[in-house]
Amino acid sequence: MKTLLLLLLITLSEATIGVFVKLTDGLIPIQTLNFYALACAAAFLMAVMPLATGQSLRFPWGNLKDTIIIGALIAAQISVFNYAMTLVPIANAVIFWSIAPFFVFIFSALFLGETARKSYIVIFAIAMIGIVLAKPLEGGHMLGNLVALGDGAIYAAMVTYMRYEGKSEAGNGIAWSMLVAAMGRPIA
Repeated sequence: MKTLLLLLLITLSEATIGVFVKLTDGLIPIQTLNFYALACAAAFLMAVMPLATGQSLRFPWGNLKDTIIIGALIAAQISVFNYAMTLVPIANAVIFWSIAPFFVFIFSALFLGETARKSYIVIFAIAMIGIVLAKPLEGGHMLGNLVALGDGAIYAAMVTYMRYEGKSEAGNGIAWSMLVAAMGRPIA
């Protein structure tokens, strides 16, 4: 139950930014949106996680390097995603970003030494066929589609690193990583 609640809190704190990027219609710079989204997400998580976990929020002194790396990856991921959102319809950005699990499959094999199950390989092949059928390199949205695909790779790098980091460290570092990500984004 505790894990589901934490997943819900993290999802709610970050999931709606793409819609707001579209709603602002370029009136607010992406960097400003990123800063406020990440700062609000960090504040929300810092306020609510102690209630959800029953533990006080502690600064990750022993895990500072990982917190900074994950924060930088979060900042890069949200920036690239929001940039893609300015170039393509929401559906395109989400579809091409959704290749992230397949990049995780590749990165986990390369960097974590995990062996792939045959079912993963079949799923990966089907996904690649789907991307080819979606023709990301054709039409008026080629740049945005490629940016969204690149965002999937950045997100996968973040997830893979978090999996690596999670094997040796546990805790509530995501709130601190969100704060690091917000600090890395200029507001104007």
